This record gives sequence, structure tokens and C-alpha cells, in this order.
Amino acid sequence: MSGSIWAPGSTTAVSSASTVIPQQFTATDGQTVFALTAFSYTPNSNSILIWVNGVLQISGVDYTESSTTGFTLTTGATLGDKVTAIGLTAISGTSGGYTFVDATGSFMSTGFTAIPASAGAGIVMDYGSLASTGRIVAYDFATTLYKTLYIDGLTLNINTLSGGSVVFGGDISTLGSKLNNSKNLTCYLLPSAVGGWRDIYRAGFWHSFFNQQWGGPFGGELIDAATGTLRKVEFATAYLENDTTDNVANSAANTYKSQGFKVSEALSCPAVWLKLGGRGQGGTYGNFQVFIYSDDGTGKPNALISNGTATAQAGQRVVQDQSGGDWYRFVFATPPALSANTQYHIVAKSSAAVDATFYWCWSRQALTAKRYPHGNKCTGDAVPAWTASTAEAMAFGVEQSSTTALLQSGGVHDGKLSFIEGAPMNQSRVLNSQVRLGDMMEPTENTGWIIGTALTKDKTVVDIGYGEDHDRIVIRSDVTTGFASLNVYFGDFPAVAPVTVTSAVDISTGNHAVGWYVRAKGDGADRIDLFVDGVTVSSTGLTKTFSDEFRQCGTFWLGGGFALAPTWTGSSINSMTALPSTLGWLYDGTATEANAFSVSGGKLFQSYGGVGSAQYASYRLNALGLVNATGSAVVTKMRINFATNTKAQDCPTVGLWDGTKASRFYPKDYYVELPDGTIASYPQVENKGAEATYVHSIKGTVGFLFRNRKLIADETNVLVATAANQINFGDTTNTASENTAVTWSYMKYVATGPVFPQVTSGSISEVAVWSGNFKALWPSLYNAGAFVSVKSFCGLQENYVRREWPVTYVKGVTASPSTASTSAVQLTDMEAFVVGESFQIAFDGAFYNNNLSAGTNFSLHLDGYTDSVAAQYANENVVNNVFPVSVAADMRSAGFGLHKADVRFYVTAGTTQNFTTRRQMSVKGAA
Repeated sequence: MSGSIWAPGSTTAVSSASTVIPQQFTATDGQTVFALTAFSYTPNSNSILIWVNGVLQISGVDYTESSTTGFTLTTGATLGDKVTAIGLTAISGTSGGYTFVDATGSFMSTGFTAIPASAGAGIVMDYGSLASTGRIVAYDFATTLYKTLYIDGLTLNINTLSGGSVVFGGDISTLGSKLNNSKNLTCYLLPSAVGGWRDIYRAGFWHSFFNQQWGGPFGGELIDAATGTLRKVEFATAYLENDTTDNVANSAANTYKSQGFKVSEALSCPAVWLKLGGRGQGGTYGNFQVFIYSDDGTGKPNALISNGTATAQAGQRVVQDQSGGDWYRFVFATPPALSANTQYHIVAKSSAAVDATFYWCWSRQALTAKRYPHGNKCTGDAVPAWTASTAEAMAFGVEQSSTTALLQSGGVHDGKLSFIEGAPMNQSRVLNSQVRLGDMMEPTENTGWIIGTALTKDKTVVDIGYGEDHDRIVIRSDVTTGFASLNVYFGDFPAVAPVTVTSAVDISTGNHAVGWYVRAKGDGADRIDLFVDGVTVSSTGLTKTFSDEFRQCGTFWLGGGFALAPTWTGSSINSMTALPSTLGWLYDGTATEANAFSVSGGKLFQSYGGVGSAQYASYRLNALGLVNATGSAVVTKMRINFATNTKAQDCPTVGLWDGTKASRFYPKDYYVELPDGTIASYPQVENKGAEATYVHSIKGTVGFLFRNRKLIADETNVLVATAANQINFGDTTNTASENTAVTWSYMKYVATGPVFPQVTSGSISEVAVWSGNFKALWPSLYNAGAFVSVKSFCGLQENYVRREWPVTYVKGVTASPSTASTSAVQLTDMEAFVVGESFQIAFDGAFYNNNLSAGTNFSLHLDGYTDSVAAQYANENVVNNVFPVSVAADMRSAGFGLHKADVRFYVTAGTTQNFTTRRQMSVKGAA
């Protein structure tokens, strides 16, 4: 060998068992062919890597390995582009007297080739069997420094380390292919018991029924206060919102406390968790006893169920004089069997006699009405005779068993995600993305991969989409045969039907490898491919595109999603080609229709200026024959151009009344108001940034509102009664100044059933998505049924590709508080359920023309506690009669998982004015 990577000499032959020899070119304009002089190589043997301006290129896509001494770019370079070729050449044994040893100091006699001493340096890669750090270590003998290039996905970051004498080595024969295979791997998750829910969240997935009404079911970690043990835990149902406590056994009237709950599937319950504390110091507490009772038919406890007595917590373990409390785990000797959609109650009492000085306390929410939808607090006397408190709920969790959890052991590679469609549906086990879809995949060209087991017939398995019948990629199992199908709705539906390909493999039983490829660049070379267990079916020669919003607004469902698009009912408007009054809708308004609405380019424009201050203008369908027990849905795509963002401003409105239950939503610039339920809700959105799709659906007592296919409102058990049977949209009232400028793209409805999510009952052991064409990997990953994990094949160090967690932003909505208070008043819009372990929380506010005293202050709270320094109101920094205030804190919870952040207000005297939209909170979580 006469060439080296540091001082290239004559041409050196290289192979796939190699180190690196670089050659750099400065391209001429349009140059495609590059001749190598530093080394030669064997084409298509993973022996060469090409970078253009620091971006690794894909062999066979971005360039061809055209000869042993050259390569050809697919697209001509731009003048001045830096093109780098790296050849991989074998190294072994010693190099001019330099000895390579492994981590134990043993001489490495194989896998190396000599590097001449005259080069002044030694090089070795430690990527492979003897090490797993994925780095190239170059030892510079002149400066006695290690030059280490850490391989992080596609980027080679150079770091200088202090010197030493040992160079680590290993098998690097597959380095080139591993780098290429991991390129553009933008979404990856290998479930594992070790990584737990942290890995799921780090990969960008959250529980699909996570919501801002009551939090939803969740998995994570909690510290058991009785033992100090940090436990990984997953709840079948839970409610963690709390800011005060209820006393237990401090009086005869408070001898018992209970909390109602439901689970969504039949399960055995190993334990329940309660958030408890104690009052009094220096005395004796009784043991805290916990039971599960049946329901008496009126929402109150009835009788102890079989095996429903948990092991009591000793009184000595209570955190004394701690009104907020800590989480305690109550274990059942034999886990009681719980049935799906059945009312139960957690019942608690003390073993000691009533004591007004030393007693236990159970945490609950007080600053707002209870929002848990499946039960409420009850108080029992010594009998016990029960009194229900329907506006209150206690902090609790019902633990899943290891066989009914979403994250389980026993997957094909490690763990698995086990899914279920439950009743109540809002506790089903299923995941979706909570990050920007464009960060997880490229819609215009993407390659996907899952390893699935027993994927249920007639259920969606993967659902990546922005709309129901457009901009959507769906993997399903056929209702009759169980055959896997790939269904792609491009941006041209309903004018053009979706493209579908179906395999001949039944995926409803056994383990299966499923891959998909979608290309949508509009150039005539578009296609879709479905790979199942070694066989690919395709639809080619297409000319298709997705909308720009798909990348920005789409959502990735895993283990479920929605059914294929329904047949829309009656006068549904797929495209606003004319005024709705000419398409079967009734115009309802005091404003002139031509002033209030206009049509252009398939969109309906609602004018802010065309509706007088005290006028209204909307469209309505009456007497639709919607049946509550059957279910119905309204689906719309719209954009807010201007809104005044005032609470209770019902413009624009989208309303659904099915003759039994009703729900409306008012989309604003940065939030959506749902005024009809017993719980007022203001989920935060960004409607001015882009068009948004909304799916609003009701069946029975269940209602959901999805925005861009993410759940933003859970209306389960809070829908209001109605006798009306209609749908409407637009400006529906003549209240002065309640006008909005809106662009409507479509308004569709279905009367034959709700548009609710559906979930497979199978499991997924791995999911991966590449941006680009990586179909060539499918056969190797399938490996004739002896599946190879993407982690191993691509040389990944983690069980996930980390995604940046979204920051939760909450802007002002309500006018609360408007009066003085010397105790904490929660700013009802400055609250958010968040996921993580440590949080950065910030609040900024401004009062206009107020007379607050200097005693006013604000504080940040996490799970009812604050460790932030209160931000006190002051009269300095006043500009144009606006008084600013701000507070920020880094706060850490007692465990990773779901938490509640909020801002609270204290003022000794005075009132606020115009404080509604002059405040905002941001929360950034981390694992």
C-alpha cells in the first residue's frame, strides 16, 4: 500500500473491510462525472461514500458507481460545490511499528492492514463487534492527540481529545452500508421494557387520547412514597389534577372517601395509586385502607368486589403535615378482575378511630370543577351512608397489568406495543405523533416498515394523514381475508379515487413484516408499493401530489387511526364551487348573502366587513334525521383570516345537533371554544397559520373534536341535551362586533355513523420511516422470516430516533380573575397537561389601565406545587398605562409522565381590566 488517508500517493485498491481515503473536488457548473486519483474501488460493494456540501448522498439514487476510478452524480453540481469521495480500505495488525490493540490491551491481528510510519498518523475505526460507540479514532503521533470523528446519523463531527497510547479497533466491514441505511431514517421506535415510555415519547409518539380536558390515560414513572421506589407504571385510567386535599377520618361525617372510575377493557388490577398526605405532627396515624367497590346504580359505592381489598399503608409512612401529598401504591394480594365500561369505586378509610388532630388527606382538584369523565368523589359517614360530589374528583390511578399494558415484553426483537380499542373509547391503547409530521417523514417520498403481530381484520394499523379523504396514507387489514392493503388518498380526492394495492398475505394472525413506499412528486414517475413477507405489490406510472399542509399539519397514528373515508351524506360540499345556498343548504342571516359570502377557486370566503356589527350570516341543514345511537359527524377544512379572540364569541360556529345531544365549536385565531358541555374548554390551536381540518363527531354520550387528526377536545359524558336535528356553520348570532373573516374549503357530514378512531387488537414490535426510497432494505430486514431489526441493520445506538418535543403555548382566553383575592385563583386558561419529567415554565402578562395594589403576584405550579419565586406586580416599567409582569422557573417532577402545569394569581386589593389576551404561558418538557 503506497497511499494513505493523510498523504495520498499512488492509487490504492480498497474493499468493504476498510478505513477511509478521502478525495475532494470543487465542482464546475453542471459537472456530473468525477475521476478518482487517490484510490480505486469495486463498484456496488459498499466501498465508497459521497458527500456534496456535507450531505451524504445515496448510491443508486443521488449518484451511480460508474467505474472503479470514478462516479457520476444524478443531478449536475453547482459551480463551487464541494464534492467529497471517501474510499474504504482495509487495515490490519501494525502500521510502521505502531501496534493496534483493543480495549483490553490485546493485539488485534485481524481486520487491519498496515499504514506506513511515514504518514505520521495511525487510524482505526471502532464501529462494530468490539465497540458500539460508532466513532472513527485517528491517533496523531506527532501531536499525541486523538482526532475523533463521531458518527451521528449522517454528520461527522470532529472533536479533539487528550492523548494516550491505545487505539481501539473492530470490524468495520459494514460501515459504509450502515451509514447509507441510516441516512434519512427520520422515525424509529423499538419498544423495550428498559427504555419504557421514555423511548416512546422521545420517538415523537404520545397516547392518542392525551387531551387538555382531563389529561387522559398515560404511562410513565412514579415514586411510591411508602418505599421510595421509582416504578415504571401504566394506568388503565387515572386523574392527576389536584390543588387541595380532602380529609379522611377527621370526623364521623368523613369516615370514608371514594372516587368512581371505569376501565376500557377487561383486566386484572395489580394496584391502585392515591396521592395522600397527613395533618398533624407528633401523633399517631391509623393505617390507610383501600378497597374497590361496585356501584349502586346511582354513582355511589355499593359493595366490596371479589379480591378488592388492598394491602394497607402503615400510618408511620404518611408524610406528616403535607397537605399536597405524595403518591402511594396500594397492592392487591390477588388482583381483582375488572370489567370494561363498568362503574367502580376506590374506597378509602383509616384503621384508627376518628381523630380531628391526626388524619390522612387525599388530594383533589378544587380551583376548577372536576373534569374526569368516568366518576366522581363520594363521602361516607361511619355507616357508611354516601353523599356524592359530582363536581369533584380525587387524584388516583388504576394500574394496568403487564398483559394489558400498551408497552409489553415479548416482542419480535425486544418489547412490543399492544393495542386495543376500548369502551369507553377515550382510554383505548393507541399512539399518534405529537411533533410536526415533516420532522418524522417526507410525504412526497417515504419508505416505511413495521413488524406486526395478529393485526386485526377490518382495522387500521398505520394512518398518516391530514384529511379523511385527502393527503393520507393508510395500512389496513381486510375485513374478510385479513390481507394487508395500502390505501393512499392524494390531494385530488374526491375528484380522483384513492390508489390502493392489496397483498395476498393474511396479517391478522402470526408475525409479519410490512413495508410501504409512497412517491408523490407529480412527474409521472409516482408510485406506491406494499411489501408483505417478501412479496411486493405496486401501482406505478402515477402523477400525484399531496397538499403543502400535509407536511406541516399531518399526524402519524400507530396501532390505529381512522377507517377509510366514509360516503358523505346528502348535501355535503366537497368543494366550494358555488354558494352553499345553491348546493342544498339554507342561507340563514340578516346580512345580504352576497355581502357576507363569496366563492373563488373552490373556496368559500366569509367576509368580516360584509356582515354588519349586529347582523349574522350562516348556512344550515335542517331535519337531517341524525340518530344519536347511530352516530354522526361533521368534517370541515377552514382557515381563520381574522378573529377578535373573545370568549363566548360564537363566530365562526360549526354546530352538530342529533336530536338527543348537541355540540358546537368556535374556532378562533389561537384557540377553539367549546361552550356547550358542562366543562368549558379552550384547547389551544393555531388557525391563522394554515388551513386546518376538523372532525367533530357524536355518538351516544361520547363526543370528540379532532383538529388535523389530533384529539383536542374530549366531550365524553359532558354533551348537552337538544331536540334539534341540524348542522350549521358561519356567523350564527347578531351580537355586536362578533364577526370573523374565514376561508372554508369544504363542509361534509355523515349520518350513518361517527368518524371515531379505530384500533387494531394486535401488536407492533418495530416501526421505521425513511425519507426517500429505501425499498432495497426490505428483503434484508425481512430475512426470509428471520426478521432483522432496523436498529441492528443500520447500526443505531438507541431504540429511537429522537424528535424534539413540542413547546406547549397557552395564550389568554378568559377574563378571570376580575376581583381581588388573598388566596390562589387559578387563571383558568393558563393551564396545560404536559408530558415529561423536567419542565421549563414561563408566564408573561400585562394589565391595562388597572388599579392593582403592590401585593399582586403570580406563581407557577406543577402538579399543585410551586417552587418558583412569585412574580410580584409593581408600578415600574409602565408604558401607555400597561403594567407588565413575568415569571419563569425550571421545575422537576417526582417522575416521568403526565403532569399538570398552571399559573395562579393573588391580589390583596384591586381588579384587573382587559387582561384577557394579554397573558401567555409556555411549557417545555424533557425526559
